[in-house]
Amino acid sequence: MKLDIRIVRITLPSQYYRPGIQNALARSILRQLSTYPTLSAAIEDGWIREGRPAAGKNPGRRFMVSLTDGKHYHDIPISFSIMVNGQII
Repeated sequence: MKLDIRIVRITLPSQYYRPGIQNALARSILRQLSTYPTLSAAIEDGWIREGRPAAGKNPGRRFMVSLTDGKHYHDIPISFSIMVNGQII
C-alpha cells in the first residue's frame, strides 16, 4: 500500500507570508523528510522537532522547523502537522 503523506496546517510569521508560500514550504519539507527513513530519525537528527504532542481535543502533533531569513539572517519558525493516508498524526 502506498502512503499518501501531506503537510497540513502550516503556520509562519505574518511578515513572511506571500501567495503560494505555504505550498512551496510543504514541498520543501516533504522533500527534506524523504531523505530520512523515519520521522523519528529526522527528530533525532535535530532537523525537525515536535512543537506540541497530540493530546485531548487536538488530533495531531505539531512539528517545527527553522528556516533562515536570507536578508536579515535570523530564524523563521515554521510549524505544521503531517497527514498520512487522510489521518493527521
